[in-house]
Amino acid sequence: MSDSVGTIETTLNNFEGIVEEVNTVNTTVQEISNATDDQATTTQEVVKMVDDVASVSEETTTESENLAAVAEQQTATISEASRHIQQLSEQATDLQSLLNTFIVNSTQMSAVRTDGGHSPQRR
Repeated sequence: MSDSVGTIETTLNNFEGIVEEVNTVNTTVQEISNATDDQATTTQEVVKMVDDVASVSEETTTESENLAAVAEQQTATISEASRHIQQLSEQATDLQSLLNTFIVNSTQMSAVRTDGGHSPQRR
C-alpha cells in the first residue's frame, strides 16, 4: 500500500507540474495574443499614415500642376505684352522717321501756335 500511496503522490506531483506548465503556456499565449493585437493596431496606424502621406502627395501634385499652368499663362501673357511693346516701338520708329522727313521752320511754328493752329501762308 505504501507503494500505491507513493505512486499516487508522484502522480499528483506530476499533475501539479503539468498544471504549472499549462499555466505558463497559457500566460505565454496570452502575451503573444496581446503582442499580436498591438502589432495589428500599429499596422493600422502605419496604414493611416501612409494614406495621409499619399493624400498630401496628391494635393502637392495638384498644386504643382496648377502653379505650372499659372506660370505658363504668365509666360504667354508676358510674351504677348513683349510682342505689343515691340510693335509699338516699331511704330514709334516709323513715326519718328516720317517726322524727320519734314522740315519745320521755328518762326512758322510760332505763328501756328499764336494763330489758333493756322500757318500765316494759308490765310
